[in-house]
Amino acid sequence: MPLFAGEQQVVVGHRSFDVFWPPRQLDIRTARRLQRAVDAVHTLADGMDRDGYPDLRRNLDEAYRADVFKTGGAGDSIDAAEPRARAEQPGEFEEQFVLLEDDSEIALDVVHDTELDSGSNPDPEERSGDCPAHGDPRNFEVPPEWESEYRAALLSGRRASNDVSLILGEDDGRFAAFGDARWGIQKFASVYMKSSYEVLLAPHHGTYRVPLELPRAHICVSQAGRGHVENWSRHRSTHGQWERCINTQHVGTVSIR
Repeated sequence: MPLFAGEQQVVVGHRSFDVFWPPRQLDIRTARRLQRAVDAVHTLADGMDRDGYPDLRRNLDEAYRADVFKTGGAGDSIDAAEPRARAEQPGEFEEQFVLLEDDSEIALDVVHDTELDSGSNPDPEERSGDCPAHGDPRNFEVPPEWESEYRAALLSGRRASNDVSLILGEDDGRFAAFGDARWGIQKFASVYMKSSYEVLLAPHHGTYRVPLELPRAHICVSQAGRGHVENWSRHRSTHGQWERCINTQHVGTVSIR
């Protein structure tokens, strides 16, 4: 169900959400990050295939046969709608989300874009050894001689997937979610969102520093695991309403009515 900012709303549980990220076409810097991640996986799959380990290549080929790659668009269940952005001029939201030929119109320089979703060490090279192998690719096993390359490709893919995290907000201001979007993307999308929401799901489990533009909320919830809580101070020290930010590692399950 592909969703794109500036042109669609999605209904989840009978509640309507505006989509604020990702755009249909990415800025050139983000697109390059995604392309590098895709290239790394294909290089790994080809190398393993030549060495007699065809599982990853076979899984990739099967994935590309999925309908989403054939149609390139959303299904009939999504109705296009104009988001009610807090842009200064009508149409500004739509005009911003156009493929950029250079980096001049969207500044996505990010100091923290190598921070991971667990642990405190932001250096991906130092953390590559303990990066878990997510997914269930049909009895896929990584041979020892390819393990380091696999972990590097996996880490690159995880960072790139964060760049296309969904950022959603309800039009009535009840709820907004930032997924795992990095700092520059949070800042860009926040400009077009409401200035405050009743409930906000903290970006990246509350482990990121957040921009000043991030919406305020009556209550901000960090859905955090044990590996995230040690970086909770990054969020609390930068979100302008930190005294109303709570962490599920501290308070347990949160039920909001």
